[in-house]
Amino acid sequence: MPFLTPIAYSERSVTDVFQFVKEIQQRTDSIRTLMVSLDIESLFTNVPVAETIEIILSKLFPDESCEYRGFTRNNFKTLLKLAVEDAYFSFDSKLYRQIDGMAMGSPLGPLFANIFLSHYESQWLHESPVKPLLYRRYVDDTLWLFPENTDITRLLTFMNSRHSNMKFTYELKNSNCISFRGLRA
Repeated sequence: MPFLTPIAYSERSVTDVFQFVKEIQQRTDSIRTLMVSLDIESLFTNVPVAETIEIILSKLFPDESCEYRGFTRNNFKTLLKLAVEDAYFSFDSKLYRQIDGMAMGSPLGPLFANIFLSHYESQWLHESPVKPLLYRRYVDDTLWLFPENTDITRLLTFMNSRHSNMKFTYELKNSNCISFRGLRA
């Protein structure tokens, strides 16, 4: 949905692991740092759909009288709800209605996830008790660079308290390698 692309990414988003590697290679302090990857468990199925729709609407329609590409706020909200709500799936020969979260395989899943996280990540980074030297995100994978003696458990505790739908896990670099989107960076 190209209508939503302008609000789906932030200055902290990367398009691939190679962009992040290039940034790391350009740093002069990368030897004395701790590299951490935080991953959000089952992000797509945990994206709060109604909340994300409201985030989209607040960004595209700052006030009720605004139009966006010929749509009113209410018309756009109706279209978004039609596109992502009332998703059904089959499991073990039974049909289920998805209550919340993006349906697995939905082409809007990555877009909604990016919009949701782009909306909150600046706030979370600002409030974090542990400040990164560098932070980058690719959908549900985040890469953080910290001074080498940083207490990562404080970061993990903080991040896991930010939103009831988000559960973060982490991995530290091992032998100068770290997992990022299935690749070793």
